Amino acid sequence: MLGRFLSKTKENQKMNVKSRILSLPQSVPLNELIFMTKRGFVARKVASYLGMKVIAGEIFFQSFSLGSIKEDEGETKGFAGNMSIEEEEPHVAQDILYLSDYLLKSINTQDDVYGQIDALSVSNQIKNALLKVYGLYKEDLAASTAHPKEETFGNQEKWKVYRDVIFAATQEKFLLVNQHELHAFQNGQVLFQSMIEQIPDIANVRNTVRGILESMGYTKSDLMSLLLVLSEAVTNTLKHAEGGKTQLVYDSNNDELKIVVEDSGAGFPLEQLPKATLMAGYSTKKSLGQGFNLMLKMSKQLCLHTTNQGSTIVLVFDGFNKGGVLNETG
Repeated sequence: MLGRFLSKTKENQKMNVKSRILSLPQSVPLNELIFMTKRGFVARKVASYLGMKVIAGEIFFQSFSLGSIKEDEGETKGFAGNMSIEEEEPHVAQDILYLSDYLLKSINTQDDVYGQIDALSVSNQIKNALLKVYGLYKEDLAASTAHPKEETFGNQEKWKVYRDVIFAATQEKFLLVNQHELHAFQNGQVLFQSMIEQIPDIANVRNTVRGILESMGYTKSDLMSLLLVLSEAVTNTLKHAEGGKTQLVYDSNNDELKIVVEDSGAGFPLEQLPKATLMAGYSTKKSLGQGFNLMLKMSKQLCLHTTNQGSTIVLVFDGFNKGGVLNETG
């Protein structure tokens, strides 16, 4: 009896340990992990100073699951302008993480941190908590705090030349975009999103997207064409960047369907793009792969943002009301 009890207890302990283990995508670079760690530290201190004991005990680990916060996301959110520190609700932890992210980036850019925090539309109590963390730990936070800096390959003038030449050579189908322009191409309703970390994820994404598009009324021909392009795009994230994230987006304003694939790989050198876009079957270890030419041919437009911190591909197709997703003239 005692033996069975002890055996059962050990099993429960193992299950509890497993449930507490944090799972991270393998593709997260080291400098991103360092940033997430410091953000979690700041958030835990802020929550503690605000008297949020429950949140303070969990928020450090939530920093890793939140991933990277883009600047415009924080601006849109308003940095916890409506946050109530009286209620320890799940969304409050995310609000504190947004604020902590903002503080770290202010330190990194060497802005007037006191002025930046004072300008936030949050309560004085929250501002004081942020400034207390900054005052006590600013030297430690400033050391190697730098958020991964994105750098495009080649100088800006060279990038513009490649952009214009490739755009013209592909009959305005392939467009290199900067970070600001990328947001406009990603706009729309997110119908589905998923991480791509291992080979089985490819089939899971295909099956889920197939079900979504079938429910929307797309023809079998359009379905097969789009799923082929989707498979090529997500497969390349595993082959050349060790994984990433994909989204299916519908832009109702322009009646366009979009496949968005992001990764945190080393990026694509400008010199390879002309061959990758214009030569069928061209592929190198660091290229977009042989399927890139197919993606370009079958989509309405392909947009690429690439830096040394990762790349984002946006494949644009006509929506259902325009007759389907397949580019008949490609």
